[in-house]
Amino acid sequence: MSADSPLVSVIMAAYNAEAYIEKAILSILDQSFSDWELIIIDDKSKDSTAEIAKAFAEKDDRIKLIAQEKNSGVVSSRNLGLQTSKGKYIAILDSDDIALPDRFKIQVDFLEANPDFILLGGACHEIDSEGKLLNKIERIIPNEQLSPLLLFTNYFINSTVMMRKAALDGQLYREEFQLSQDYELFCRLSTKGGLANLNTPLVYYRIHDKNSSGNSEKLRAAENKIRRSQLTKLGIDATEEELKLHSKLPEGPFPKTIEELRKVEAWLIKIMKHNEESRVYQKSTLGELIKLFFMRSCERSGLGIKAVRFYYQSILSGKFWSKPIGNLIFIMKTLYRSYAGA
Repeated sequence: MSADSPLVSVIMAAYNAEAYIEKAILSILDQSFSDWELIIIDDKSKDSTAEIAKAFAEKDDRIKLIAQEKNSGVVSSRNLGLQTSKGKYIAILDSDDIALPDRFKIQVDFLEANPDFILLGGACHEIDSEGKLLNKIERIIPNEQLSPLLLFTNYFINSTVMMRKAALDGQLYREEFQLSQDYELFCRLSTKGGLANLNTPLVYYRIHDKNSSGNSEKLRAAENKIRRSQLTKLGIDATEEELKLHSKLPEGPFPKTIEELRKVEAWLIKIMKHNEESRVYQKSTLGELIKLFFMRSCERSGLGIKAVRFYYQSILSGKFWSKPIGNLIFIMKTLYRSYAGA
């Protein structure tokens, strides 16, 4: 495509990012795929972020700097980037992260070959503030389960995401979701086409004080608002107790008593039954996902053999009866956690 119409538009919102933004920009310049534009939106930074970005923009006309007149927040910045973008695809990269050299090539190749998919993420390597490698975050949930998984959590690493602009159809991030704005947008997009993750690291995702959540309660509230909206699509008007239980399923804290496991079981069965009536998700796809959440709750309960018995007495355990290895691994993990401390 031409310089006036690049294939990929990269959106980079930045605020007080002078410590990291140079490496983020260089990682775009180092891409093996070159048909891109980089739109940097400086949200009225108090440091030298804008000056660093401007220096790059003066040397490469694919890089564009937009300076906010006042500090307006990440949603405003990203929306400005979306509205300015000219590409067929929209890629997100946060100003403190680093794209791996083949990221765009890998994603464009996939999306060009798979037109039914509209959103593509991937795995990442976590690094600390100094760039030291911490660990790999994998993405192994099957693609067909990604849409129903949004009922529970956001499984996409934002800096790995590439979207079809046509699928956005003018939709923007919502201002009321200053936290979890990506999760909310992905939920809307999930009704318009296929979602996918590649279990291939696409970025170095930086963990540091400024991006670790100091707003954990506000973040949880925002995520629960999204979860409630997703559950409403199934015809479920969740109580506060149900929503609290639901929010614990992805990462805990996990049940510690049989009574708590019974509540989890009842809630998951309720979701399955409502989906059978509403037909929002394919029955078998959501069913497989729900059974995995139930198995995980039992495994991490610390109840050992009691949790094993409870699991196999439940209608949610049927998936694993025909898989001896799956049975054995589940039993061993559950018993081990009861001795090691869940």
